Amino acid sequence: MLILKANPEDATEILSVQRKAFHSEAELHHNFTIPPMVQTLESLIADFQAFEFYKAVIQGEIVASVKVCQRAGLALVIGRLIVLPQFQRRGIGRKLMLHIEQEYPGMNSYELFTAEKS
Repeated sequence: MLILKANPEDATEILSVQRKAFHSEAELHHNFTIPPMVQTLESLIADFQAFEFYKAVIQGEIVASVKVCQRAGLALVIGRLIVLPQFQRRGIGRKLMLHIEQEYPGMNSYELFTAEKS
């Protein structure tokens, strides 16, 4: 597995992974209109202006992704940590988080957002 910085050309594949990864979350909340499920490709591409994206790649396929944004005061906001369902429970999300911590050392805080039932 490789962890690489993603770019807007990866947006279509990341959006596909995102929808598959959040499907179980939507089922859990009985709500398929949560932002990760209805986000448009244009909106995701626009996110590349405000966030750095990273991707986990196995055999040329993006299997996971995460986006980060550094805030004033050395805080790092981490969002949309996603892993394809068939690759979950293999430590890929954990490896992405470790990679982020190595890419952004010395932060005062790391903020990761999840839904209340997650």
